Amino acid sequence: NRNYYSGLFILSAGSVAMKNINTYGNDQYGIFVDNATYNSGSSPVTYQSTGKEFYQFNNGSTGLYIYSKGNVTINNQYGLSANNNHGDYGIAISNTASPVPSYVKLINVGATGNNQYGLYVASSGYIYAKSLRTEGNSRDGAYLYSSSGTVTISGDNYFRFNGEYGLKVEANGAIS
Repeated sequence: NRNYYSGLFILSAGSVAMKNINTYGNDQYGIFVDNATYNSGSSPVTYQSTGKEFYQFNNGSTGLYIYSKGNVTINNQYGLSANNNHGDYGIAISNTASPVPSYVKLINVGATGNNQYGLYVASSGYIYAKSLRTEGNSRDGAYLYSSSGTVTISGDNYFRFNGEYGLKVEANGAIS
């Protein structure tokens, strides 16, 4: 916390697994993960939290940034919240550079009071989202884009008081 660049910076050519991480007040990113730049394959990224809610809070740019060529799973027992980040996103995830369609799964994720988008996802495969919460973001609460798959949203969700769209979904497949 309160680092010049990032609370956690990961540049990897392989899989990345993270668990139970809070970040606060970093000048750029709370958590920055790139396992696509030096990776010719499609290694996954996983963030999991258990036991309590975890926060990516008040960072200068993005709370949680993931750039991957593989599947991305954000799975939280009590919640992962990206709040009051001052750059473009609370949480930004992209795996569109994947050589094969790769999915993004989001379970129990929130984004409140971020400077632009609360939650931004661009996926080369399907997107599964369960129990999303966005509120008071300057632009979209949640933007979900799938270039070659379906988008499924389930569970208890709310998208309120965001500057543009509460939830905006674009897909080259079914949306449910």
